[in-house]
Amino acid sequence: MTTATVVSQEQPEYGLNKVRVLVFHAEEVTRWGYRVLVSREAWSERCVCADGPEQLLMYAARYDPHVVVLSASAGATVLPLAAQVQRVAPLARVLLLADDDDVSQGMAVAAGAVGCVSPGWPAAQVMDAIHAAASQAWVAPVRAASTAVTLSRRERQVLRELATGATNKEIASRLFLSPETIKHHMSRAFRKVGARNRVEALTRARLLGVLPD
Repeated sequence: MTTATVVSQEQPEYGLNKVRVLVFHAEEVTRWGYRVLVSREAWSERCVCADGPEQLLMYAARYDPHVVVLSASAGATVLPLAAQVQRVAPLARVLLLADDDDVSQGMAVAAGAVGCVSPGWPAAQVMDAIHAAASQAWVAPVRAASTAVTLSRRERQVLRELATGATNKEIASRLFLSPETIKHHMSRAFRKVGARNRVEALTRARLLGVLPD
């Protein structure tokens, strides 16, 4: 079983209110699944799916996607395709749909991808990974055994309140704590999940399974 880590690349926080997603996969059922799942997300603007390399590159140029998900089921062509997508849509963030046993981080980077999405992840984690990629974060599968993260009850409470969009002052009022105490718990939670800002903290906490939806 794999989960995920999102590592900051010193990039800005989410600057996108809506995200355009392009999915390349050979299986029609999978393409429909992605289209349905992405369309349900509040941050989604459009999800377009391609079933062949020519259609993929045509859609990448036409729809100017923010995130492109490429399936490794396409075989050895998936890595060159990632590089081709970057040429026709240079601002797109490419995610490879593959396990870390199939495509290494080095291979993904060399192809111009920002990481991998494991086919075995739950749907919510895949959506979080796509949203994280749009925020300029690196996404990669890692073994669950290597991601033992434990948040205190108060740290989980703070992150849950954070997920509602509440400010530090509002969280302090809701939890009957001082703003300084909230900052302390927030800082500890960020450090534990390896995040540098609010968006990353929520994304990583969900992907690591310490902040269930």
